[in-house]
Amino acid sequence: MKPFLSVILLIFLIACSPYKKIVLSASDRLTKNWKGASQASVNTAYGTYKRKVILPDGYLLSFDYSYSLKSFPASSQSGNFQARITENRSSPMLPPATNPYNGQTGVADSVIHRIDFVFDTSQHVKYVEAIGLPDSVYYVKRK
Repeated sequence: MKPFLSVILLIFLIACSPYKKIVLSASDRLTKNWKGASQASVNTAYGTYKRKVILPDGYLLSFDYSYSLKSFPASSQSGNFQARITENRSSPMLPPATNPYNGQTGVADSVIHRIDFVFDTSQHVKYVEAIGLPDSVYYVKRK
């Protein structure tokens, strides 16, 4: 009987916590911080963009911070090795853009971090889409 009561008491304490959990996605946070900013200020903060897409009511700038999870070869002789980093898509460190067998894009061994800024026709940020970035979790006191 005592274990049952302790479980009920634990559930009651968790449900009646004085704190409330608030989760903000990375897209919400970045939209809040960058809404109305100019393209020049975004380029100053994030550097050069990877692609630009023209939309009917503005355009989209995509900043790509993805990387590959390829393992490095370990040298048994000296224990050190040298890795070359490049943005060239023909690099053996990056996964192929498409699978040669079925034509699909494979991302099983990659980590995707992409930030897309959507601008209106007056070159100001409308909203931001963040893909692969973590959410923020806040605990605030209930009223």
